[in-house]
Amino acid sequence: MKLRIVLALFAGFFWGIATAQPPVSYFSISRDSAAQQKAFYLNNADEIEEHANRLFNQGNFAAALVYYDRLVGVQPQQWRFYFGRARCLEEMQATEEALENYDYALALNPDFADALFNRANLRFQKGLYGFTIADMDKLLELPDEKMPSTNAIYFVQSHAGTVGAFSMKTRKMPAYRLRAKAKEKTGNIAGAIEDYTAAIGDGQTADADLYYARGSLYKQSGRAKEAQEDFQRALVKDPQHHQAMLALGISAGKAKKNRLEAILAEQPENAIALAQRGAVLLEEKKYTAALTDFDSAEYYGYREAALYINRGIAKEKLNRIEAALADFSQAIGISPVAKAYNLRANCYFKQGNYEKAIADYTQSLALDAAQADVYYNRGIACHNARRKSEACANLKTAVSLGHQAAQAAYDKLCK
Repeated sequence: MKLRIVLALFAGFFWGIATAQPPVSYFSISRDSAAQQKAFYLNNADEIEEHANRLFNQGNFAAALVYYDRLVGVQPQQWRFYFGRARCLEEMQATEEALENYDYALALNPDFADALFNRANLRFQKGLYGFTIADMDKLLELPDEKMPSTNAIYFVQSHAGTVGAFSMKTRKMPAYRLRAKAKEKTGNIAGAIEDYTAAIGDGQTADADLYYARGSLYKQSGRAKEAQEDFQRALVKDPQHHQAMLALGISAGKAKKNRLEAILAEQPENAIALAQRGAVLLEEKKYTAALTDFDSAEYYGYREAALYINRGIAKEKLNRIEAALADFSQAIGISPVAKAYNLRANCYFKQGNYEKAIADYTQSLALDAAQADVYYNRGIACHNARRKSEACANLKTAVSLGHQAAQAAYDKLCK
């Protein structure tokens, strides 16, 4: 209710924001009668929805919400408008209202996969694991053509021209992962392992965390061999995966580098060893030497997302921002994970391109909603883009997630 009051008070302000380069003349109808405005929204609903969607994708959630509210008002049986409103409310941390609107969307379209997934994710965050599993059961029963393309996949497709490059198996991965986490929370370890295995699929798009999660459950179940194999696979995907290193008893620093150098003395073209030694050099802040190893690893055929993430980090540290952006984009094209979006957003932020930074921070949070630093960074980016209400909402969430600097920033910028 409080959110609705605030929005009502600032509707005129948001109206001005939302009309930046509009596809139709929205502002002129603000002086029309209620009947004329209703007719306008009815006649231009599709175009207005596209405009609201663009605002959402730019991270301008409050402005987009105004349009979705008005669209719902004139077409209360259109499930897409409830979904759009729910996504805005979720981003603005109005969780209960977001869930309510996902419920409305699904009451009108029970097979709406994107709404099922988003509602399940919110239910998981609230500890409603049984309901999370029920939503994912329903989603995974849907035919392949109804499977959701995640926000990240939509983003990669639209920016890299790769529509159709992601298999249905890939599109089911987030659902299997979420159901696995919920089953693990309920103590159904065998079921969680089964779902992690389904999420991993053919292994081409699986990230290191999937292998580590399944390996941890194998270890918990006394299946030591399978656990070891999964921890090793996690390190292939991400040579810096510290949890997998710890699980395997691999020492960091000099001992690890000595081991890798011994391997490379016998196998100088071992691409995985080159990538891992590069990761050690990166930790040692020897960025130029790390780049040499990363380049060699790529030359000898190692083209995992982890390589491009690590090489991008080294380039960013050397202030080669454009080259770093290219590597992070390459990583996203291979495996669109939260870390890659966050790192690319940081580069855009350094360039002063706050809108692109906000868009990438938003994609990162769509994949992992528990990143306090990303909420903090998006909050600062919104502040620099002169979007105060969104900046404050993000900083407030960062505070709730334990970010140490967020409270001071909130007090300075929002009070």
